[in-house]
Order: sequence, then structure tokens, then C-alpha cells
Amino acid sequence: MIEKSKRTSSRPKNYWYWPKPINNIDLIINAVNSISSMDGKEWVISSGNQKKMMELLVEKGMHIHADNMSGRNWMSAFQLYGLAYPKRVENKKIITITPVGKSLKQSTRKSRREIITYQFMKLQFRNPSNARFLEETLKVNPLYVVCKVISELESISQIEMAYFVMKIQNHSEINSTIKEIKKFRKTKKEPEIN
Repeated sequence: MIEKSKRTSSRPKNYWYWPKPINNIDLIINAVNSISSMDGKEWVISSGNQKKMMELLVEKGMHIHADNMSGRNWMSAFQLYGLAYPKRVENKKIITITPVGKSLKQSTRKSRREIITYQFMKLQFRNPSNARFLEETLKVNPLYVVCKVISELESISQIEMAYFVMKIQNHSEINSTIKEIKKFRKTKKEPEIN
């Protein structure tokens, strides 16, 4: 068996890491509201609460697999936005819905968008929720980077985002990345992935 500290991912560590459920903000908001009854429960496989959390999400039609791994993926998404996290209390991890996560329950659709936008504005890579997946040199605010690139280029495609923008390790690389995208647009030659 591989020791926990020696586990590695097959995904390159020089790209920004986004947990799978992160691509739908409304889904994340509904999901964190659906798990409010889990606040304060233990977050370990043996407690059955990871699976219970997924069962709550399946019940609400938000997911099709009620397994432990899916529960951990959702928790990663909640952590990334600062909505919930497994808090260490003595020798246990306890599901903790943050004040921001709790505020979503009473919010209107408009204020939910504002809350999530504010959370996204604060988001930075590396952070405690994803540090083990990323290079130590990665220090970026994704929203700032994307806005800066778009302000220079007027738009970016999914391919440009994947090949160029999500590789930016710090803000000093933004200008060279913009030049690479301009070159790519002229040549249409796919860059090498390293």
C-alpha cells in the first residue's frame, strides 16, 4: 500500500486544479444548501457520512452516484469556494459549513450570485484545499488572470484557456502567455504539453 504522503496524481501539477463539480455554480449552491443537515457530523469513510452526503445530493437530483469518492469531490468544490470544509477537531474531521455557506440558504438568486462572485474574487491558487495537487510555485488569482487576458485579447477559447491560461504559475507570466495565444491564433499549431 502506498503511504498517504507519497500518493501522486496522474494529472500534471503545473495546471490549475478544479474539482469536477465546480463547473456549475447553481449546482454547487443547491448542493451546499442540501447538505446543511451534515454540519457538525464526522467526515470519515467509516462514519458513513461521506456516502450520506452523496445520498442527500442524489435525493435532490444533483448526482447519480452515491459513493464516497463523489462525496470527496463535492467537498473539494465546497472548500475551493469557502462554503464548507472538513475541520480538524482533536483527532477527527468534522463537516463544517462556513458562515458564507450558511448565508446561501437564506439568499435570493441575485445575492447568491454576488456571494459566489465575491468568493471567486478571493480565490487563489495555491490554497489549503488544493495545495497537494499543485506546484509550490503556483501563486495566482484565477479571476484576475482571466480578466487580464480577456482585456488584452477581447476573448479566449476553451482551447486557449486549457493550453495557455490554466498553465500560468504567477502573474508575471500573463504578458508572455498573451503573446503565445496571439502566436497560436496565427499559426493554429497546437502547443506541446509538458
